[in-house]
Amino acid sequence: MGIIQRQSIKHTFFQYIGIAVGAMSMLYVYPNVLEAYGLTQSLFAAASFLAPAVSLGTWVLAVKFFPDFKNNEKNHNGFLGLLILIAGLGFLIFFLCFPILQNYLSKFFTGEGKSEWYIDFLPYVVPFTFFIVFNRLLGVYASNFHRIVIPSILEEFLLKIALPSLLLLYYYEYIPIDWVIYGILINYFIGTLGLILYLLSLGQENFYPRFSFIPKRLRKEMASYAGYGVVNALGTQSAFRIDTLMVARFTNFETTGVFGQANFMAEAMSKPQKSIVGIAGPLISKAINENNLEEVKSIYKKSSLNLLIVGLFLFIGLWACLDDLFDIMGNPVMQSAKYAILFLCFARLINMGTSVNNEIINYSKYYRFNFIMIIILAILNISLNIWLIKAYGITGAGIATLISFAIFNFSKLIFIKLKFGFHPFTKGTIIVIILALITYGASTLLPNLSNPYFNILLKGSLITAIFPTLVYLSKISEDYNNLLNKQLKSIL
Repeated sequence: MGIIQRQSIKHTFFQYIGIAVGAMSMLYVYPNVLEAYGLTQSLFAAASFLAPAVSLGTWVLAVKFFPDFKNNEKNHNGFLGLLILIAGLGFLIFFLCFPILQNYLSKFFTGEGKSEWYIDFLPYVVPFTFFIVFNRLLGVYASNFHRIVIPSILEEFLLKIALPSLLLLYYYEYIPIDWVIYGILINYFIGTLGLILYLLSLGQENFYPRFSFIPKRLRKEMASYAGYGVVNALGTQSAFRIDTLMVARFTNFETTGVFGQANFMAEAMSKPQKSIVGIAGPLISKAINENNLEEVKSIYKKSSLNLLIVGLFLFIGLWACLDDLFDIMGNPVMQSAKYAILFLCFARLINMGTSVNNEIINYSKYYRFNFIMIIILAILNISLNIWLIKAYGITGAGIATLISFAIFNFSKLIFIKLKFGFHPFTKGTIIVIILALITYGASTLLPNLSNPYFNILLKGSLITAIFPTLVYLSKISEDYNNLLNKQLKSIL
């Protein structure tokens, strides 16, 4: 876990700087421009949902088949160039088909009594999709060299600053909504250019594919794996993005903006998972190729426990302070997101607790199993969202996501147990849940002060003092204790 730990810590550090910026935006910017914010979230969701299909599976090919192409002397046989060529072909097909797709999207997002605002901006889904496809591809490719920090900054962190800045300018009427979208696209362009320059600085650019290197057997295997990778990625986006799209479909952009805020809070809690998965994926792929199942088992269990420690700590902190956060936002409509946030957070906790189960299946010979689960997930999630959003609004969307995540992740967990003979849970799993409940219970005993800022400071301080200390004293995670000991030694 050494290299995973180092890169994950650096990655998580920048992630939480971004979350700090996002939190300030959530409190002081987005509640004032909910409709505009909802529009941007709808565009992001639509592009993110389409991007896996447009990528033609290159995101998973970049990690799975890198060991087959790896050769420093021959620039990895132009593997990156091959991936870019495949993704470029996918985008060309998408671009040519978009006029047909645009008609269906227009009908999906508009209807009687709904705003036609989205129609004017629907064509921007095309460049949004382009940048998401290639930024993700370049970022995933960089993870093969255990580099996830700089790509994360270029993929996500810049947008954390750009979006609220642009919406703030819009709020004060310095720029129209069109320029908000232009500004976001410029931000994406800077990120793409930065990723290319970063790979050049690493000496890993190799943009010229060597087709002669690829035998027929490998081509067939890559094509098959890419097809399943597309379906798997679409299913993942169904879990993470379909709820936003469905909320936009059945409500309005202001409500979509409120749900976007709820999603932000839940996703902020689960940020460490991306750090660990980003660096653990190539290691799991390598261990499976070498039939080193003990290494896979070790990563599985350690990542599950460590992610639960972080996830539960952030969740109890958020839930204890949520009403005070609503008071600071000052927009009463945000109160409607309370239980949507609860269910979305539970969904993310399940995802964190089952940790890298998706990667274990994806990089094994059983990757086709994900195809079955993705089909089930897509049908289930869409059906639940249609039913529950109509019945319970954005709270229904949160419930739909929770049910889908639970079925999806526990099905994969059972499959891994049957095929590999191990699961991610230990006695530490139960202990950390009990410690989280004790800590949250202690926070409820605090007096309610008249000032929401003081309430957050008091509750946050208590939770920060109690939970990490209890986890340290319980010695349930060797990685956690070693990290804390190292930090204490450095301070002393």
